[in-house]
Amino acid sequence: MGRVPFLDILVRFWWLRTSWSHSFSTPQLKEIPKMNAVELKKKILTGKFSLREKQNGKSPIWGIFREILNESGDLLPQWVACHFCRNVYGYDNRKLGTSNLLKHKCGKGRVLPRSAIDLQDRVIDGCLKFVAKDLRPFDVVTGSGFMDLAETFVKAGSAMKTTSDLAEVFPRRENFYPRLDFFAQRCREQLANEMTQEVCGTGGGIALETWESEGQTYLSVSVHYVKDLAVVARMLSTTKLDRNLLDEEDYLQIQTMQKKSVFGISDWLNNFVYVSTRGLFIQAALKNVHKINCASTPVNDALNYATSFSQPELSSLKLCRDVVTYLSSIKVFENLKIQLLLDAKNHWESTLAMCAAVVDNRGTFQRCLQDTTWEDVIDNLLEKDMVDFIEYLSPFQQALSEMNAEKYPTLYLVYLWHFKFLDHLEPRSSDSQFISVLKERVKERYLDEVEIDLVHKVAVFLHPLLKNLRMVSSEREKLEIYQWVRSRLDEIKRVFGCDKETESERRPTDCPRSSVQGVRRPSILSEALIHFMDTDNVTNHREEDELEQYKRMKLSEVVINGFDLLDWWERQKHQLPNLYVLAKRIFAVPATSAHVSHCFSLPQHVLLERRNHLDVSNMDEILFLNSHYKYT
Repeated sequence: MGRVPFLDILVRFWWLRTSWSHSFSTPQLKEIPKMNAVELKKKILTGKFSLREKQNGKSPIWGIFREILNESGDLLPQWVACHFCRNVYGYDNRKLGTSNLLKHKCGKGRVLPRSAIDLQDRVIDGCLKFVAKDLRPFDVVTGSGFMDLAETFVKAGSAMKTTSDLAEVFPRRENFYPRLDFFAQRCREQLANEMTQEVCGTGGGIALETWESEGQTYLSVSVHYVKDLAVVARMLSTTKLDRNLLDEEDYLQIQTMQKKSVFGISDWLNNFVYVSTRGLFIQAALKNVHKINCASTPVNDALNYATSFSQPELSSLKLCRDVVTYLSSIKVFENLKIQLLLDAKNHWESTLAMCAAVVDNRGTFQRCLQDTTWEDVIDNLLEKDMVDFIEYLSPFQQALSEMNAEKYPTLYLVYLWHFKFLDHLEPRSSDSQFISVLKERVKERYLDEVEIDLVHKVAVFLHPLLKNLRMVSSEREKLEIYQWVRSRLDEIKRVFGCDKETESERRPTDCPRSSVQGVRRPSILSEALIHFMDTDNVTNHREEDELEQYKRMKLSEVVINGFDLLDWWERQKHQLPNLYVLAKRIFAVPATSAHVSHCFSLPQHVLLERRNHLDVSNMDEILFLNSHYKYT
């Protein structure tokens, strides 16, 4: 046999290689639409595509790169993505192998071991919780000071040893926000399940407010319900509104419904009471549901109006404010370590703080103002007016503090404090001219704005220590409360099918039943034996319904001394099952929208003013997680 030419050898080798590869080829992958690296990265960052570790990847490069899966979980061939920066690269094992991947420089360009990658995931999760719980911008975990602090913690941990630079395992913006989206979505699903299974049917309260910052208008919504003997307040959403569409009647209503539909609330609108201010946009959005006004609004508006310095009789307040403002400008408070609320949300609160500062530190201030044009001003301030002003406003402070609470029922307090305010605003012969003018102005504005809803009175009635409604003098008004409660009880019974099961209705063990283990028993005596029946125990009196039974209930002194409203109703859920559901609904409704107002003040002062330039969706997710972590 002659020698085979070299060219023939190459041809035969190519034929054998092709045949071998076709004989043992892997199953054909599904046809996947072609995309470029930019489109792939965008889908990864938005969570539509996911990453997984390279199966049987032996090269160290697979410590930093991942395979890409589409929405259906199918592998995208010839593409891989960096686990850290999410940059996408072409990958063909037959042509280039991993050589082109080695050129990728992520961070300092080092390929991290698997242990460091796991550590980075844990650090990202920890940073995410830190940002959400403390409402900090992401940049706070990227600064050198935070790095130094973290490195100190790592070195101090005797059980933890690291060979990696902390900068390599700390998150960057491009992998932080996708994880933020993932966490927020998972927590929203948990809340949606909880709302659907436990909350929506029982109901509760929803607070919502619009607010403005840096020329933008936002809508924040929170939900309130009873769980584990406490009132839970959870943020649902924060949305940026189109100011050009706010005048359209249905715009805000649509925006609100879209957010509530995510959590299943839109199917149970009648089970919730809505709390908000009297803004026109809010009124239009809530026109088809039961809405009550925030109880703190008329109080704050009346006190702000009364302390606006327009009356000559109240000139002492303006002089006090001028003095304190001057002292603040010359750093007196810093030198004396006096904390003063100069920028309070409400005008009357800052005025009250200034008056208290003058009364408590009058002598010190006089010495500081010697030989200045302000010396005569502080000498002419009437201390009695300041003291009377502080004492007069103390009940309003106490009322707002109690009604703004979050973790226990507050709705019944609105009606009680309303009567207290009416008495507090009545003129008395002992009033000074200063207090008389102040009372007149507060009363004028408060009575013009306050609105007591029937649900406020119902909340008082459902408090067992207040159910006799001593503050209600009209029997017609009491009857209206009873009728409202009875109609809601009928509605709850239709929905839940709750049948009363009192202790007296549960059959004792020796009571004959109509059927025991399939054996029928007679339910009434036969005619031949009827004359033996004791007719003295028979009555045609109908058993009291839940409402009447509740009205006749007595509380022991032991219960009163250690009374817990939600715990008391929890112990009545078998005896008064329908009234128990209604009580949970009513006592979950907040008296004010303070919770949602507090939440939207946080992004203003913490997120927006730090010029973090957060996207509104990221701000929404951080506020949602901040609320979530309070109850987990």
